[in-house]
Amino acid sequence: MRMLDDIATSKKWIENCAAQFGLSYQELMDGVKEWRENDRSLDIHWDYDEQEGRGCRIYPITPDDLWHHYEIVMKTKLDKEVKKDFFNCRC
Repeated sequence: MRMLDDIATSKKWIENCAAQFGLSYQELMDGVKEWRENDRSLDIHWDYDEQEGRGCRIYPITPDDLWHHYEIVMKTKLDKEVKKDFFNCRC
């Protein structure tokens, strides 16, 4: 039962993460799949951050967080080479 709780918690985390980027859960997971299979970054856009004075905000997540939850949901372990930042800012 604990594993199902972990999966549900991680899926919710990914849903919340996706929403921060204006994406659905499926769009984010599809982006991860493209990264893993075709080495294609996921293009996202953040609003201009006036405090930082630049077009991109600091990521609201870290790649390590995303990969941790992805591995739980997908019931897999990824090689370290795969687990890097695959977001590409469109600004």
